[in-house]
Amino acid sequence: MYSKQKIQDLIALVENSGVTEIEIASFWGFKKIRISKTQSPSVPVQKIATGKVVESSPVIEPAEVPQPKTTLHEIKAPLVGTFYSASKPGDSPYIKAGDIVNPGQVVCIIEAMKIFNEIEADISGRITQILVQNEQPVEFDQPLFVVESL
Repeated sequence: MYSKQKIQDLIALVENSGVTEIEIASFWGFKKIRISKTQSPSVPVQKIATGKVVESSPVIEPAEVPQPKTTLHEIKAPLVGTFYSASKPGDSPYIKAGDIVNPGQVVCIIEAMKIFNEIEADISGRITQILVQNEQPVEFDQPLFVVESL
């Protein structure tokens, strides 16, 4: 363990020198400490690596990339049973990939102990994936659908 005074001494060393980063690792104790300071990109960066001062190019921070507003959500099985995509054999499925769903809309049926339970969407969005096949057994909390929120 490094003492508070030892860490303060290392910080002072980095602040008062041309060194921008110092790292100390202890292989047997698996302890590591790294102290770095930021410089403007026009100033050459110096690092101490294995006791030598090494010149390197300036560090340029990447620009922040805006994230898309949509998020993915999974509709999961609320119980163990058999997944059915339609209300009866031969009927068209409740939903297909690409369909828009709304909260409360039936998306499938899960049969458990001869009781047919309608499973409803809990979010508005577009179905991007159907993760199970018709008449497939499903487990509690198993993802059934992936929905892209709108």
